[in-house]
Amino acid sequence: MIAISQSGDKFYYLNWVPSESGLIITKYGNVKLNDLSLFKNKNELNQIFLHIISDIKADSPIFSLSVDQRNLIFSSSYIDVNNSELFDWYKGQTQDPNLNEEMDNYYYPMHKNSLKHLSISFPKFLRKMIKENIETLNAHLHNLNTGIFSAENGARAWFHASKLDSYLIWKFGKNKKDELLLIKENSLASYFSISRKNKKVNLNWQFGNDEEINNICEYINNLMKNKKKLNQPCDKIYVYSCIDKVEDLKKIQKQDERNIILLNPFSILDMIDSKKVNLYDTLPFAETGNAFGGIDV
Repeated sequence: MIAISQSGDKFYYLNWVPSESGLIITKYGNVKLNDLSLFKNKNELNQIFLHIISDIKADSPIFSLSVDQRNLIFSSSYIDVNNSELFDWYKGQTQDPNLNEEMDNYYYPMHKNSLKHLSISFPKFLRKMIKENIETLNAHLHNLNTGIFSAENGARAWFHASKLDSYLIWKFGKNKKDELLLIKENSLASYFSISRKNKKVNLNWQFGNDEEINNICEYINNLMKNKKKLNQPCDKIYVYSCIDKVEDLKKIQKQDERNIILLNPFSILDMIDSKKVNLYDTLPFAETGNAFGGIDV
């Protein structure tokens, strides 16, 4: 399985194979894009895939692909499963018909006993471009995902997070702008973004339960202020970053090492060679998690 994740101007990739002792990583690397308009250029995308296949030396490649979440549109809606006509009416009132012609829409329940759903819109032209490239290379696309949602699959596969009552995925971003995903009882509870400035947390946008999000923000505020007494907002916190500077992540992890875990497949999986991997440099590979969905690692 070739796991690929796009983050900004880079494609990260790794290949894993099954063995008697478990999954083994045979190769990994990254390819830098010439420009961020990659998905408007079919030939450039083809060259990216060809480079990866050539480096891994795959005869019959099977891809799992995670695209940068900035290619997608996120929103929220209300869905009553007992009244589909009400949802159709609501969608007609809140969504642009022209946009629906350009996007595929997916809906996920936000939290228990709530009618609120997270809506993810995926550009149809992007899906078509990916499909055409895969077919040209005589390859197979196993699944398609995005950013932090693919990383959440990794938390379940590599660290068995699904056995916990609750856990948080925390993606440290550029200019201290982060994404966070809260899972409770194996269901999506909240998805939101914060900015960390002057040891204070500010919300940028949010989908989900206000009280839970506020509790998490308070916990992060206390981490940044180096407070010893911390009210843990969930059972475990899995952290990663797709940027080069990870000083903030290192500092915050040390504040609560018992509960904050680096979300990195290289800390769990074996490699075909014994070369030591820097677990901070390879944190972007967290977003290859979708390639491990449903596999007992």
